[in-house]
Amino acid sequence: MTRRPRNLVLVGLSGTGKSRVGRLVAERLRWRFVDTDAEIQRREGRTVQEIFAAAGEAHFRALEREAVAHAVRGTGAVIATGGGALLDEANRRALFNNNLVICLRASPEELAARLAHTRERRPLLEGTDLLTALRGLAARRAPLYALAHETIDTDGRTLGEVACAVVEVFRRYA
Repeated sequence: MTRRPRNLVLVGLSGTGKSRVGRLVAERLRWRFVDTDAEIQRREGRTVQEIFAAAGEAHFRALEREAVAHAVRGTGAVIATGGGALLDEANRRALFNNNLVICLRASPEELAARLAHTRERRPLLEGTDLLTALRGLAARRAPLYALAHETIDTDGRTLGEVACAVVEVFRRYA
């Protein structure tokens, strides 16, 4: 990246803290916060799980592509993406176009512990052992997450500590 990033994008698996950390970072930078999954849910009037169940993953990914394209149009946003946003080539192009992309990483074991305590249902993690599903997703998506400009490990760190680390990285690029 050769100039100040237009937006800051958080990517990573479910449970890494993209949404919660993103809100804190946006507050600290005095930028707006955009959660692409929340935007999809707001537009569709149903949860991600309901979209997956009724229309399938391909339909959800099409909605996600629209949400990502809309999120990156402006400047001054901290954007939390869904865990699979980088699967789509159009999303990758949009997210990496003059934006700083930071991957939040956590071990599958840490993610399983975090997600076991949430009531939010994650379609790609259902119907199988949570740890096994997370290990599989982590392995399949690792090459995509490796494209991020920076990676921040979130294991054993508070949301505030991770947000501080994200802001530090952003300031190096700003």
